Amino acid sequence: MSDDYNQRQYWLILERIKAYQANTLGLHALSGSIRGLISALEGVPDSLRDALVSEWGVLHDINAGMIDSNNNILSDECAWRITKAVTQLKDLVLRQIDDPAEAKRD
Repeated sequence: MSDDYNQRQYWLILERIKAYQANTLGLHALSGSIRGLISALEGVPDSLRDALVSEWGVLHDINAGMIDSNNNILSDECAWRITKAVTQLKDLVLRQIDDPAEAKRD
């Protein structure tokens, strides 16, 4: 059951990433949902969880900084860091999906 359950969490992470990339989900919502989905994973190796949390942390830190400074405009550096973290998250998750070719088609 844990494997099917985790597969669902991975797919949900991918859905959130795709929504963010399509500009239908904001950074705040992406950060919050990704953290919850990572936390929900069961029995994954610590190295994988640590890698996912590390990339999520980039999103969280930038989002928190924007909230703290009451700024909705991303600097070029922050935009680059977000893009890199989202790409890394997507790559990490795709490696866990049973059929990554199916995930890449969307």
